[in-house]
Amino acid sequence: MKTTSLLTVSVSAFACAMLIFSCADTETTNTEKQSKKETDHVVPSVQVKNELIESELLLEGKVVYRTTKEITFSVGGILEAGDLPIKTGTDFKFNDLLFKLNLKDAFALLSAKKKDLATSFNAFLRDLNKSGTSSQSGELINVDKWETFTAQLKPEKRLPKFPTFKTKTEENLLLENNLFVQYDEVQKLEQEIEQYFYLAPFDGTVVSMNAKIGNRVKPSQRVAQIAKKGDYKLVARVDASQTNPMKSSEVVNASKEVIGRATFSKSKKIGNQKEWSFSIKMNKVVQAKIGEVLYLKTSLKNQKAFYLPASAVKNDSVQVWENGMKKKKRILVLKEEENRCLVAGLNDGEVVILSE
Repeated sequence: MKTTSLLTVSVSAFACAMLIFSCADTETTNTEKQSKKETDHVVPSVQVKNELIESELLLEGKVVYRTTKEITFSVGGILEAGDLPIKTGTDFKFNDLLFKLNLKDAFALLSAKKKDLATSFNAFLRDLNKSGTSSQSGELINVDKWETFTAQLKPEKRLPKFPTFKTKTEENLLLENNLFVQYDEVQKLEQEIEQYFYLAPFDGTVVSMNAKIGNRVKPSQRVAQIAKKGDYKLVARVDASQTNPMKSSEVVNASKEVIGRATFSKSKKIGNQKEWSFSIKMNKVVQAKIGEVLYLKTSLKNQKAFYLPASAVKNDSVQVWENGMKKKKRILVLKEEENRCLVAGLNDGEVVILSE
């Protein structure tokens, strides 16, 4: 049983008046009495003392995106816009070019490396021609394929495939000129060029922007966060002692109308609480909205709750007395009875005002 108390609020009003000297002491006394008026206003209140309950109740959850992805580049450079004027809230389609990095520096480095590779292969060809068309083992060497390959090593062309070889002479000369390492370096740079573009991996929306167009970004620096549109989940927090739910639950809105079902997917511990994630399937005529607060009909153990008179609860909120002032506080109504409500969200020791 909860103890109701009376919260006394004193209000003093002071009136400033000119004191007029008078021989009549009685008039001075009356003036001083009228210069101060003090009234007391008594407000019914109750101090919260939560209890641990086990009951079927409504668990508050929030609609969030199920699939989110951070946009980063494995290389650095100047950030440029893609095909769309990207900003927070922008919707995009699969394979849209969202961002790209300025390729000037990358192309310059790649061109220089390809020129160095071509120079090294020309030296290789001279050594190969000196050795003749036969290898140390007597096998014929196809010099033409190496000449064709070397001619294709141009900055504006894609790196040709490394020729196959069978002779020891070819292998030794390639090693002496460090051509395996040089080729791999150029190939890696060329592959990285593809990472200067970011194509949308799904139909989605931009959740946040973390870099501005024209800024230089570093490798692995977050540029933006995107989310898959239409793929939502419901997230709720409970005490860490709660057992994970085993069956699906009805989803209701603030008006306590059933609008869909939720199926438990995973749990993550955060301090002394658990964060539960649920996949949700809404009724055909209902669409979930990001940030929307919905409720799950479920059964929980050890839920901290407190009974208040129904008259103290208005639109899922109550008035509390804090630091000498009345403040509105949002609560979760777990259960409604004839004259009282079981609520969660209040702290032990808080003073709730029962009526005006």
